[in-house]
Amino acid sequence: MSYWQLVSTYELLQASYNQLSLSYQSLNASYNQLNAMYQSLSENYSALQETYNGLLANYLALNASHSELLGQYLALNASYIALSNSYVKLYSALYDPLTNETILTIDELKAWLNEDSTDEIGYIWPNLVCGDFAVMLTFHAKLNGWETGIVGIFAKKADGTRFDHVSNAILCAEGLVYVEPPTDAVSWYKNHSEITHGK
Repeated sequence: MSYWQLVSTYELLQASYNQLSLSYQSLNASYNQLNAMYQSLSENYSALQETYNGLLANYLALNASHSELLGQYLALNASYIALSNSYVKLYSALYDPLTNETILTIDELKAWLNEDSTDEIGYIWPNLVCGDFAVMLTFHAKLNGWETGIVGIFAKKADGTRFDHVSNAILCAEGLVYVEPPTDAVSWYKNHSEITHGK
């Protein structure tokens, strides 16, 4: 190869080198730009990941609170429904007239008293006394379709001390009987007669 051919080849190679060098510089600049972008995105990702972890922890805590509150709501709702039903029954016992009154036998009355819970409450002077028991038993009986009365006795004992008492009266198939609601005791006078003044 002659000298001029070598010079020509060198010049071509030099031109290629210069072009490759420019391309390299351009690619290197792009690489540096992309690398800077990657670093920025990586930092953003880390920040977002930390935020996500915080939000996830909050979500899990809120979800646990929601489950607990839901359980409390369901329990309160069940209590509300029970109280509402009890209110309706109590309102009915207080204000609604009996539409299907039934007459008990004495044995049926005793069997019901054995199941009724009024006597299980306990006598507490002066907050829960005979009159309170009589009213409760009247309500309970009315809810079963039975009409009872409340009897007040105001008297004096043989020694002159005052004696006041309240109980229930109910007309059974056999006649009028009296009930002591705190004890479930059932009694009646001869021929099921009424308590009258002086007796």
